[in-house]
Amino acid sequence: VLFRSLMCQNAMKCTPRWDSLFAEISDRLGAPIVVASHGHPGVDRIVKPRFERAGVRAIWLPKLSRSAFRRLVSLADVSLDPPDWSGGNTTIEALSQGVPVVTLPQRFMRSRHSLAFLMQSNAPNLVASSAPDYIELAISPELRSGRAEGLDCSGLFEDRAATEGLNAFIRNVSAGVHTAG
Repeated sequence: VLFRSLMCQNAMKCTPRWDSLFAEISDRLGAPIVVASHGHPGVDRIVKPRFERAGVRAIWLPKLSRSAFRRLVSLADVSLDPPDWSGGNTTIEALSQGVPVVTLPQRFMRSRHSLAFLMQSNAPNLVASSAPDYIELAISPELRSGRAEGLDCSGLFEDRAATEGLNAFIRNVSAGVHTAG
């Protein structure tokens, strides 16, 4: 592990109401959060200054090649999922490399993707129940390790239920359309 925490989702997903959460994490870690900014122009203009005002210590990385991004993820101790806007591919990337993802799902679906991926990966205990729980999971390797026991990302790739369900739906719809015509 080269660094303690990584936010590999686009930093534009970090909404202002959670800035104090990331400030506390970086403060309690005594280390900055490494942020892969994905080259979005709003990060420099909006998120970086906002994080600075909130006291979030961060190292901002430019957009990386796919191979450099994968290497970056593999070096992290933990991946932090922004509470209001969850990761998709980035969460799968982290989990497939054995890097635990800490998430705090909110009301809307956009914040619940990592929740679903963690459930599929047999690691539901990495889903924080509150902001203080999220912080503790983010800063405590021991707590995170215990909660990540059983993490198996093969469930992300081997579960055929969704594709079989979609196939059945398409067959039913097309059979209904065909017989109606």
